[in-house]
Amino acid sequence: MAPRMPLNLRPRQAFDAIVGRQLVRAVGLLADHEGRHLYKSLQAAAERVSRSGDGSRALLDHAADEFGRWWATARHTHPPEAQAIIDRHLADYLATGRRAAIKLIAQETARNKEAEEFLFGVIRDHMRALSRSSAALDRAVSKQFEHFMAQLGDEAEAWGRVLHVLSVHAGKISKEARDLEPLIQKLRTLPDGEPFRKLQRQILNKKSSMRWQVRGKLGEVYVSSWRRWRQELDHLEMEAEHIAMSLSPQGAWKVHRFTEVVKLDNKEVWDECILLVNEAEGRVKLHTALQVKVERGRRVKSLDQIPQDSKREAAASTLTIEGKKYNLDEAGDAFEVRRYALFAEEGLPAAKQIKALEQARIPVKAIGMDVTSTGFDLVTLEFMRIVHMIVKESIG
Repeated sequence: MAPRMPLNLRPRQAFDAIVGRQLVRAVGLLADHEGRHLYKSLQAAAERVSRSGDGSRALLDHAADEFGRWWATARHTHPPEAQAIIDRHLADYLATGRRAAIKLIAQETARNKEAEEFLFGVIRDHMRALSRSSAALDRAVSKQFEHFMAQLGDEAEAWGRVLHVLSVHAGKISKEARDLEPLIQKLRTLPDGEPFRKLQRQILNKKSSMRWQVRGKLGEVYVSSWRRWRQELDHLEMEAEHIAMSLSPQGAWKVHRFTEVVKLDNKEVWDECILLVNEAEGRVKLHTALQVKVERGRRVKSLDQIPQDSKREAAASTLTIEGKKYNLDEAGDAFEVRRYALFAEEGLPAAKQIKALEQARIPVKAIGMDVTSTGFDLVTLEFMRIVHMIVKESIG
């Protein structure tokens, strides 16, 4: 029997008790509507942590600080007995509840890492077996996976965003893979040729929300390690360092590269970016913004996203990095924002898209990757099939 994978098949609900027990008695003494509202926000932040999202701990800290600031101004309106009780419980939460929260987060992260490393080991073994198969589909998947391995390496950490989605959404992924399995098994019996390609197109053209999500993450992690983009990024970071020095020879502005942890007015924005950050003043400037889209067909949808990003940046008031808020400054005359659109190999920027960007005065560098959307799809589907096999074993 294969080892069981510690998959997150359902959200954990334990964390609310850790936070709630610190203040649940105290909140009953809060007659003020705002105080109750802030406490509910604290509970919501605790639940967010229980679902283990990036930046959740910072959100929890923020909610606790908000409640603490409110209590500092409202404390005198409560009777002495209530003041003493709420003071004690709030102090207890800040001193011990937060430590418990951090410990729980660390445990959850360790469990997620264990699941991802287990899954990656199964994937590598499975792909090695495919390389020895005579089926046209297996050979195609194995060849494409070897190409990804050449860029990303054989450590689970480099594949983390893909493995995270596969493990956290294992139940949904298993269901979608199960529904496609009859067609995939039929495809595995066909030699390379027109019937093979026709059935392959039929499978890949089916709507599949989890396949699209996994494929998107695969595109992002591939780009992060793709040599051509790494070379481009090195040049961009050097340029940003020069700009930071010109803005402040004393070093107030620092250059940072971020992936997936930046939000614009609390909504996700670029797939990867380089920012100039002034911690002391709480300000940031956007230097480089990257959009990656792995879509079937020739239309480059990452180019469609960039004008929307530009409008959001102009209208935005805050940029959130790992839970901390900053004011987003315009680049102004200091430099021009570098924008990039990366897409699957067969993509072709349309004249209409280029014209729209020129009219909006948004310079963009469009780069086609050295992998087709079919290549991304084939590996994605095999990842989903592997998860389905593990789930069947885990619950069987």
